[in-house]
Amino acid sequence: MKKILSTVSLLIALCMITACALDVGSKDPLEPIGPQNSDNEIAYFTDEAELLSFVEEYFVSRNNRDDMLYTDDMATTDTVMPEAPTGSSKSEAVDYPAEDSSEPDDFSETNVQVDGVDEGDILKTDGKYIYIIQNENFIIVDIMGDVPQVVSKISLNSDANYSYFREMYIKGDKAIFICDEELRTEIPSEEQLRDYELPEPAVPSADAAAGFEIEPLESYDGVFIEMDFPATDAVAEDVVDPLEPYDEIIKEDLGIYTRYQYSYYTSVYVYDITDRANPVEERKISFEGALVSSREMDGKLYLVNEKNFYYWIDTPAIDDIIPEIYDSENVICTPEPTDIAKCIWETPKSNVVTIAVIDYISDAQPEILHMMGCGSDIFMNSQSLYIFGNSSNKNGYYTDIVKYSITNGIVPIGSAKAPGYAFTQFAYDEYNGKFRIATTANIYNGEKYINMNNIYVYDEFMNPCGSLTGLAPDESIKSVRFMGDMAYLVTFKQVDPLFVIDMSENDPKVLGELKIPGFSTYLHPVGENLLLGIGSETIDTDYGNWVATSVSGLKVSLFDVSDPANPIEVDVASYVGGKNAYSVAKDNHNAFVYSSSTNTGYFPLTTYDDYWTSTNTLAEVKIENNQLEVKVAELEAIDYKYSESRVCYSGSYVYLFRNYAVTKLDRETLDFICEIDLVNT
Repeated sequence: MKKILSTVSLLIALCMITACALDVGSKDPLEPIGPQNSDNEIAYFTDEAELLSFVEEYFVSRNNRDDMLYTDDMATTDTVMPEAPTGSSKSEAVDYPAEDSSEPDDFSETNVQVDGVDEGDILKTDGKYIYIIQNENFIIVDIMGDVPQVVSKISLNSDANYSYFREMYIKGDKAIFICDEELRTEIPSEEQLRDYELPEPAVPSADAAAGFEIEPLESYDGVFIEMDFPATDAVAEDVVDPLEPYDEIIKEDLGIYTRYQYSYYTSVYVYDITDRANPVEERKISFEGALVSSREMDGKLYLVNEKNFYYWIDTPAIDDIIPEIYDSENVICTPEPTDIAKCIWETPKSNVVTIAVIDYISDAQPEILHMMGCGSDIFMNSQSLYIFGNSSNKNGYYTDIVKYSITNGIVPIGSAKAPGYAFTQFAYDEYNGKFRIATTANIYNGEKYINMNNIYVYDEFMNPCGSLTGLAPDESIKSVRFMGDMAYLVTFKQVDPLFVIDMSENDPKVLGELKIPGFSTYLHPVGENLLLGIGSETIDTDYGNWVATSVSGLKVSLFDVSDPANPIEVDVASYVGGKNAYSVAKDNHNAFVYSSSTNTGYFPLTTYDDYWTSTNTLAEVKIENNQLEVKVAELEAIDYKYSESRVCYSGSYVYLFRNYAVTKLDRETLDFICEIDLVNT
């Protein structure tokens, strides 16, 4: 597998990262980590012994040390409270990229973070068909006629004991599904007995001995069982046969039942959907471990997977460390220890991260890199892939970052540690070769722990080159949107500050801020100098000594940021759908679609007549003359089957997927047209 990476030898030496800095000692988290060596090669384990020795040294032995409170790398410098940010008097308008509105949109596409980099979801459309995946069912709905028609509904094949198809991509005549799978294997009886010890046989009293003869202990598979037999023949038939299989005794008398070993995989299924009425499976690729995330670009699926191995008692077996791989087209055996690259994290992680680039058009073997490390999220554009993880020490929590180039193989470029957590996918961004991240860090100020919000900037090799720290003390980041040389950040505790931040220099600068009730959890550009915010209303209750803030209802805001020093909420729609309404679009941007040609957005909405009666419907947000026009479709509640809701549009119609049904509405009026039940179809 290392042959995949052989083409990278001409890259600049300074852009390579290899072996993990295993004993970092006292180190400022913002100090550059930098390249670990200069031989232009990824460092792999040389053999099985070296890999096991690494695991033993950095996980097993440290875990079993009684005096181990922190690992060596946790001896960092004392926390220094960040200085409060200073404002700026800049008042000139800053133009940021707006969505292209030169041509009307014909149909909606999945709302993604980076143009040209697709994201998986449960619903897709190509304008002619709607494609839906729910658990194991794949449904194709023809929307070209007056009434939508189901052209195929199949149960996707999985040999696992449990499977969950979580997302899909539709690319021309290919459908790509990503599935969580669980395989269950019964542990052999002799293995099941290892964890169970029978008590020592009790010495009988003199009275008991008078009525019973104590036979010698019988042995079965090395486990001794005390067998007591009455001295009289009258009850001999009730005596347990000492030759009865011991596993049956275990089950019936000791309450020990069959035990299983579980294995988890992320599987990629590729289907040919040239004939929409007859989807055909072409290929399956399985990676042991759990999915971190995926993206699609230019006919290739980029998948990041993670296998965790356990080391709490003994050094794990080599098979427990290395992830298995299966490809129905190219038999990929379990990687060898020499196929595992040493970690490039500053802190060793007890995981193996697999990065796979799959050409789903051809049957070519995937490009694969296995790396010691960990992952919880990713960011990807046309040049780079970033994988994020988390670590902690006595000073707090950190976001670990590793950058890979994907233009010529999978090549690690650099790594860094940013103090705090990134709570949203939009907290990551790359622009003009620089990486930016917004985090919330919980810091001890000498009296108590408080939240501090920060933006950190790194150069193309992940060396820190700028920061803005100490923003909005004691609040938390709720949403972020990086847009070229500008950034928009929402924090919240009791009010909703919208910060406008200049990102044109290495050190970001706050240009202006706006404080209003409530908060936005998603920000979407809706034209030049306008931002749409979707979030929550809040209610403050004064209890005298303190004020309690509670979330109540859905809020849509329109922000004018043409004057960065003075952002304005030019319009707001409060309690959209009622006091207790909720939308999945608050937390999942894929559930929101926007047409730049009509300045109209749509998102699913759940309304409540009371605490027990709900209706899944949709909301439309239209923007005209810096004003919001919000409408909620008046639909009757249906109770076919629960499903997460999505919205898409094509031509003159908008379609709502709800309760395992597709509802067709007039795009102009939101009037109900028809509905098809997908459960009984």
